[in-house]
Amino acid sequence: MIRKKMAIAVGSLGALLAVCVPTSAWSQESPYCKKVRARASGDAALLFSPSAQVQGVKFPKNGAVDTSSSVGQSYQFRGVVTWSPLDFYKGFRVLDVAEADCREHEIVVTTEEVLKHGADYARLPALKAQREFLEGKRPFFTAARAKLDERTAAGVMTVMDAESHRAQLRELERKSEVTQGEIDRLEARGVARDIPLLSSLVSEVAVRALEHDQETSRVRKLDPWTVGVVGGIVPQYDPVDWFGVVQVGYNFGGISRVDNEHRYMDARSEELRTARYELGTRISRFREELRVTRAQTERELAVLERDAVALTTARNALAKSEATNAPLALDGMDMALIGIESERVYLTQFSAALRRMEER
Repeated sequence: MIRKKMAIAVGSLGALLAVCVPTSAWSQESPYCKKVRARASGDAALLFSPSAQVQGVKFPKNGAVDTSSSVGQSYQFRGVVTWSPLDFYKGFRVLDVAEADCREHEIVVTTEEVLKHGADYARLPALKAQREFLEGKRPFFTAARAKLDERTAAGVMTVMDAESHRAQLRELERKSEVTQGEIDRLEARGVARDIPLLSSLVSEVAVRALEHDQETSRVRKLDPWTVGVVGGIVPQYDPVDWFGVVQVGYNFGGISRVDNEHRYMDARSEELRTARYELGTRISRFREELRVTRAQTERELAVLERDAVALTTARNALAKSEATNAPLALDGMDMALIGIESERVYLTQFSAALRRMEER
């Protein structure tokens, strides 16, 4: 009968643990969360479960009361089971700490990635626009190279002038390939993914960090308490006898611990709001850097636009000239305008992307 009851109890406990520690349900989570949850599940399993002991007791020969739960003479063997309802509750709290740790880790990784890539999130669309513009000028580059060959063969331009024009063409074509290389590098680093809202990152980082600390603090506040239920059997008697003890204890240092946990949480909240090394403050500085970069970009763009206007005006005037070297000079101006326009396209897109990031 006793063995049957123990088998039922063990089977019930196994079913309970299967419900309380559902590790298989987390198989699709990140490796970090799998790791944290697996460790928490193992810790919680110890807290949920009772412990079993086998005791051998030697009683005093004078028949005095021993230090345990009974009186007797000679030797006594006991089977003991100890279980703590407080530890059982702690098991759930440990699982909650793991969940909070996982959520905090995910948002911290996202934020660190945003801070690491920085303005590259804005550079990528700008580089793509510049690359598209330069690729659209491929027919012009091909035609210009053919005209250079024809003019050189006809002797209507010097080798030095031809080489100067070819150098301009090479630089434009090289810029197109360099731009593509930069795009590939940024995409390989993961910049192609959409940047999350910076404003939501600031608040969520603080919320997740506080959640983790609060869950940890709840577990720590339970440490001064001990609650235990001890039960066992003495198989030497006929019929088999049993005994039980319920224990509740408190360490008075817990008064100080609870007070200091409250102080810790207040300090932690202030730290998250104001410390320069915390992610919230770093994101605020990052947004200010975006603003400064955008202001510089707009100043550079204004310079380019002035140069483009001046060069276009000069080209229009030269187009009316009947000088023999006018076509050669026009080709050179056209290539210079393409170079300016490619930079203008890049800076325009870069500035717009920076503004979008600031406003997110």
